[in-house]
Amino acid sequence: MKSLVRFREELRRGEHSSFKLLVPSASGEEVVVTRKTSKVLNLLDDAITRDLHQQSLITAVSVLEEYVFSTAKIILRWYPEKLKTNMAGVATERKFDIDLLLQSENLDSLLTRVVERQLLMVSYDSPDRYLQYIERALSITLPEETKNKYCEIKTTRDILVHNQGIVNSVYLKKAGGLARAKEGDLLPVDSNYFDEAIRCMKRLTNKIYKQCLGKYGNAETPLPKQD
Repeated sequence: MKSLVRFREELRRGEHSSFKLLVPSASGEEVVVTRKTSKVLNLLDDAITRDLHQQSLITAVSVLEEYVFSTAKIILRWYPEKLKTNMAGVATERKFDIDLLLQSENLDSLLTRVVERQLLMVSYDSPDRYLQYIERALSITLPEETKNKYCEIKTTRDILVHNQGIVNSVYLKKAGGLARAKEGDLLPVDSNYFDEAIRCMKRLTNKIYKQCLGKYGNAETPLPKQD
């Protein structure tokens, strides 16, 4: 962000109305193109005020989800009986087809496949429901306020990716009382919202880490065997 701001100020102080950029072409070669300084300044303004926050938020949600489901995978591999936990309202698979069994080299391989398959199903559910799954499967409790806030953040991420940031009925339904705009409006994502979203995701990560550490210890996952 600071680099973009400095670059923008340098362009504003410059004397040239245009400058050249080296960009990749569709054919795979790099070509030189000329762009008006005024157009680049507009792009920089958009990036500084909104675009960079959007892309960083999308990445941050992906990082958090990777952490959550990687943690769940470790715990379920250690305690496979948790796969039988009653997850009311959450889509899970209680049976598996014969192909899954035939494709597995041994029981350990089969267990890994079952865990990965179940977590994949859960990951496609709504954020409130997959957090419910994580709580029950890991035997932890997450603060309601933090969960609700994260659900709005995850829904914001989905709107940014799938609807160009325009609020629709899906966002309003999932965000509930935390909805930040009306249907048809552009969902605001500024520095204040981004900072608060990061704080919320850090709180969520810390709660999961500390509770799992207290319940299951700090054992290392076994390294794969080398041929």
